Amino acid sequence: MNTKGCKITRFVAEKELQFTWKGPDQFTDIMNHENELTKVTIHFETINEDSTKVIVEHSGFKDDERWLEAFNWHQMAWSGVLGSLKSALEKGEGNLCCQP
Repeated sequence: MNTKGCKITRFVAEKELQFTWKGPDQFTDIMNHENELTKVTIHFETINEDSTKVIVEHSGFKDDERWLEAFNWHQMAWSGVLGSLKSALEKGEGNLCCQP
C-alpha cells in the first residue's frame, strides 16, 4: 500500500493531523491518482492526563458502487489500525492489519 505522493496538509501540535491518502492496489484505478486522493483528518482530544481520544475522519469518497467498496474496505481497515494502536499503547503489543 503505497503512500508515495501523499502529503501532510495540516498539523496542529497535540490537536490535529491531516493528510492525503491512497487506497490499496485493488482501488488504484479510482482513488490513487493525484486528483483523486482522499483526505484523512485525525483529531486528538485530551480526556485527562493519562487519556487521549483519537477521532479519525476519512473523507473524499465518491458516490458510486466502486467507491462504496473502497469506503467499506477503509472502514474495516481503520477499525483494525485503531484497535492495534490501542493495544500497542495499552499493552505494548499491536498487530499488523489491513493486508489487501
